[in-house]
Amino acid sequence: MRQILYHDKYFVQLIGLSDEEIIDWNELRAILMELNQAVGFARSDAEIVSRFSLSMSACKGIHAYKMFDPREMINPFWSLVGPTSDIEWADSLVAFVVFYHSLIYKRSTILEAVERMNNATGMDVFRNFLDNRFSHL
Repeated sequence: MRQILYHDKYFVQLIGLSDEEIIDWNELRAILMELNQAVGFARSDAEIVSRFSLSMSACKGIHAYKMFDPREMINPFWSLVGPTSDIEWADSLVAFVVFYHSLIYKRSTILEAVERMNNATGMDVFRNFLDNRFSHL
């Protein structure tokens, strides 16, 4: 089963939460790792991996890749989707509606869904950061 985490508040280095609390990437990484512990990690080819694909619709959301550490055996997500630059809320909304529709109803891969996001908005700002162990998904 696919698990998708989603965040839509503006940030670059720090994340602003709806209650105005600010957390940095290390703090969010720790929170996501705790969530992984609570839900339980998946196994892939004898490796323990996160079950989560992280979606960040906020401006420069792809910067969440900073939480990924290739030296670590376990990371807080196996896939990340987000824009590379500032983006209008309406464009992000359209893109993520298309993204989830593509994944859930069309059974697309994440890479196909990201391509559809860019096509739907007429922009080329949405990217996917993928753990190389899962490049086939």
